[in-house]
Amino acid sequence: MKTYNHLFQTMEQFCNYLDGIELDRNRQVLLRIHSCVHTGEKMKILASEMQDVLPNATIIGCSTNRVICEGKLIKDSCLVSISEFEQCEMEAQLFECIDEKGGEKSGKKLCEEVSRKLIRGREGFLLIFLSMIYTKGMKFVEQMNQKNKGVRMLGGSAYYEDEPHHANRNGSYVLLQNHISNTGVAAVFLESRQLMVSCGMVCGVESVGRSYKITKTHRHYLDEVEGIDGAEWYSGILGKEELEKNPVLSHVFPVVRECEENQRQTPFFVDYETVRRHGKNRRNKRLNLCCALSKGMDISIGYFNPQKISSQMGQLYQRMKQTPIEALFAYDCQARMWMLNGCANWEVGQFYTTNISGALLSGEIAYVENQNIYSNYTFVVACCSEHEKSRILLKNKSFQNVVALQHDNVQLVNYLLTTGNQQLNEQLARQKAVMKQALFHNEVLDMDNHLGYLLDCEEIHYDKIALFSLNNEKMLKIFVGHGEIYKELKGLYREVDDRIQNETEALLKGKIHLYSYEATSLLVAAQPDVDERMFTVMMKKIFGFLNKTVLGEVPLSYGCAVVIHEKDALQKAESTIRYGQEHKIPFLVYHEISKARIDIKEEMHLLQVIKDALSKDWIVPYFQGIFNNQEKKITLYEALMRIRDDQGRVYYPGQFLGLAKEYKLYEPLSILMVKKVMKMFCNQNIPIAINLNVSDIYNRDMIKTIFQSLREAAHPENFVFELVESEEVTDYQYIKEFADRIHERGAKIAIDDFGSGFSNLMHIIRINADYLKIDGEIVRMVCEDKSCREFIEIINDWCNRQKKDVIAEFVEDASIQSVIEQIGISHSQGYYFSKPEEWNEKRQNYDSRKSV
Repeated sequence: MKTYNHLFQTMEQFCNYLDGIELDRNRQVLLRIHSCVHTGEKMKILASEMQDVLPNATIIGCSTNRVICEGKLIKDSCLVSISEFEQCEMEAQLFECIDEKGGEKSGKKLCEEVSRKLIRGREGFLLIFLSMIYTKGMKFVEQMNQKNKGVRMLGGSAYYEDEPHHANRNGSYVLLQNHISNTGVAAVFLESRQLMVSCGMVCGVESVGRSYKITKTHRHYLDEVEGIDGAEWYSGILGKEELEKNPVLSHVFPVVRECEENQRQTPFFVDYETVRRHGKNRRNKRLNLCCALSKGMDISIGYFNPQKISSQMGQLYQRMKQTPIEALFAYDCQARMWMLNGCANWEVGQFYTTNISGALLSGEIAYVENQNIYSNYTFVVACCSEHEKSRILLKNKSFQNVVALQHDNVQLVNYLLTTGNQQLNEQLARQKAVMKQALFHNEVLDMDNHLGYLLDCEEIHYDKIALFSLNNEKMLKIFVGHGEIYKELKGLYREVDDRIQNETEALLKGKIHLYSYEATSLLVAAQPDVDERMFTVMMKKIFGFLNKTVLGEVPLSYGCAVVIHEKDALQKAESTIRYGQEHKIPFLVYHEISKARIDIKEEMHLLQVIKDALSKDWIVPYFQGIFNNQEKKITLYEALMRIRDDQGRVYYPGQFLGLAKEYKLYEPLSILMVKKVMKMFCNQNIPIAINLNVSDIYNRDMIKTIFQSLREAAHPENFVFELVESEEVTDYQYIKEFADRIHERGAKIAIDDFGSGFSNLMHIIRINADYLKIDGEIVRMVCEDKSCREFIEIINDWCNRQKKDVIAEFVEDASIQSVIEQIGISHSQGYYFSKPEEWNEKRQNYDSRKSV
């Protein structure tokens, strides 16, 4: 099974893409199309053109407002996902979900039609999209569970948005072949003995308070709950005044269906809307759900717990690592973009190394815990494979750090803040306590988090804080372990709290509070009663204590920033920490450096330079010659990144790469650099070395860029990819697989900075690099340090036996070069031979074959 994801722009470009992936256009393939930019009529034309190009394609899709493509949520795009199976029968049908009288078909009737015409008693995988107008999706799925126990489903309700928070039911559509429907159900049934499908779901809903029984419904309106008007019931729990002031608040608190034991709770989107009843002018409230629920169901009100979302994602990820996967089909709920603005991006982004594809829907269907479920506010994913041993690269970002999820939940946080001083009924008070615990508490460290600090600031008015930033978290996770590090830090921070309280005068006890910051760091806040000098001295003692602590034989490394009597204290503490890291000052008090100060203005200027370089193509490759000591001339060039501003000033990596990484701009910079260099030398017979950070090779866009360029290159053997890693390397197997693929394409691999990051010879053997570059700090000392020379001699002797070339970096003068030649190193690189320059001058040197 192979899946190819393409962001469609024109048919000409699409056809070129098909040629590039060498797809047999006459084979039967599954074509999923999800579009944010095509109306129904335009999609009909596009689907017909697709059918002409791929005559045996089974086409299915729907409207959306964002597509999911390889770890990204993308607006204003059209996703075309092509899945090619080895052995799989596909059958497609379009069903009408409106009956002869113009009403919605019952879930049972729609199920009977799908079962009779499409399933026919078979077992398999059903990909299905419902029109948004159809509100009986849950009842349909329940009927399918009863009638078709061997069918696993994935899909949901089509979505179309013409305004924020306003779904246009008439604009949404489903697609099957070249047929478009606003009132239909598009379904494709895949039957194969080889095809394995495993589904998962992430939701994170937490129900609070007691459960209630539905006593009356009408279509998708919740009319009565235990004899009380549905809108009155809902507003009575959340607070009518708050809902009247902000009706969108209802989107944050879904109605949750309470299920039997061991079954997953499912949330449903709520719209607390004003309507006119019976054609009269009298206005009233109704509780509008996106999906019809049934009389007698048990429901409650819920909210979304970021920690639970993170936990469920982590559990899903661990299951997927043991699951056969060749392709990931995924659908996320558009409502998650409303209640947690960054949630959908965070969820999808965890799969940035995979071929995941799909779209945002307004209701999701997935096979979870041995049954198909229809729900809202969920992220659903299907792992598909035709080979039991197939695995896909899974390299998640961080599940523990849910600060982004907590930060983005603005409406829920504001609700808690604005209702903080009101007289709440007993149930809402309980709800608030539960929500505060989830949003403002770090479960793994068992302490309030920095959002809890911000909440407390509303009442306590802290005027002094100290931020302790853990610098070597990654190393700790490697040597101590993910789970163990949190357990150890939890005990450590309790000891810090005890020390603070023991040193605090009796009258001031309880005036200093501890909070977690991000995943593992510490924030200490003090009330105005605490003397500032005493606070600073105490924080210095805590700083010394933390930095003398050892976990699993790894000494802790903390930086500390103290901020006193400042507005926006947390922001200033963060800036002070960054300043300390850049200037190697581990303990800093903000006002002591405010004159020399953290130049935020300069940082913002440099950030704009980086953004301009990306948008205006001001990335400038420089090249440094590498001298061949046998041939006595430069025979290889290393490409080095520079960027330029609008004044023509050139910036070096040491100036901008750290900031680019901090603001998540490193990856696009690196990709554009590689694209530019490989395009420059695509048709030239000149050896060029290109730097890649190990993180680059986990980036699918980078991988595509490299291998597409190698396919087009006249001399792929001239490209050398230098793997650079300044942090701990853990996944050598993936590096080996990448190197093997590079060799298959005829290109070469170099290990950069040997002697620092890559220090295990066994791993170097497995990676099978063509070049080994010895760390320049070792080369610099080769004349005066005997151990450095012996180290280089040992490495060179080993490389000679392994038929690998060695490059000595930082060869800056004749004395170093003399020793390098005596040892027998094959290549030298440094200012003694060549400084980095733009290509024009280098080209002349290369073409004339001048000896140095």
